[in-house]
Amino acid sequence: MLTVHAVKNVNGKLDLLVINKSATTELTANIIIKNMLPDSSGYIFSYGIPQDEAARTGVGSMDIFSAPFSNLSGNFTYKFPAYSVTVLAFGRSTPPPPASVILQSDNMIKLASDSTYIGDDIYNADAVNQTRSIALNAGRSATFFITLQNDGSGKNSFAIKGPASNNGYTVKYQPGTSGSGNITSAVTGSGYSVNNLAPGSSVVIRATITTPRNAPLKAVKDFLIISNILGGGNQTSSDTVNAKIIIN
Repeated sequence: MLTVHAVKNVNGKLDLLVINKSATTELTANIIIKNMLPDSSGYIFSYGIPQDEAARTGVGSMDIFSAPFSNLSGNFTYKFPAYSVTVLAFGRSTPPPPASVILQSDNMIKLASDSTYIGDDIYNADAVNQTRSIALNAGRSATFFITLQNDGSGKNSFAIKGPASNNGYTVKYQPGTSGSGNITSAVTGSGYSVNNLAPGSSVVIRATITTPRNAPLKAVKDFLIISNILGGGNQTSSDTVNAKIIIN
């Protein structure tokens, strides 16, 4: 249940890659290295069940485990965790820098009757090039679909926020493209939570906006809908779209 691969780097140092294919059992191996004497110290890197569970649930660290080792030789014993990939990098004095984590939400918007969204891969706080406008008679309604996509490099949780009804304009927020659910209080409050969204995955909410019957001709009303990353990120990782109503 153990597979071992070895590589001699251009600097003459040895790396061993060991795969434990047992889903349940930590395996102890005696490793004998012939025809070269590796450094007695280095760094170990491992990815296994704890990191995989963190990636699946969004709880815990998804980072590859790394730690220094010492007092090894050409003949040693080592325990390899269940369902893990482990690299023993002999002679390495420091671990490589951690991979940068990208935090980025991506909002897109369209009318319910539109065939395509606008705003894909555009990120800003003022909804420039991410605004869908519609001209309505006073007292009429329009429904917008807003898609939130995780454009980050890891699983993340998000909050979607939007304006409440005001000045005679009413807005109702609902999950999905159909159904009777109502998330208005969440969206207009602390934000509608989208938890543990995988990279590239998306969710849709819809906003139905009704104009006041006494709205003046040519009046313009903007409804800016923003998504933020929960527990991390900042304004540069948020995104905003705009549902714009023009009275005709």
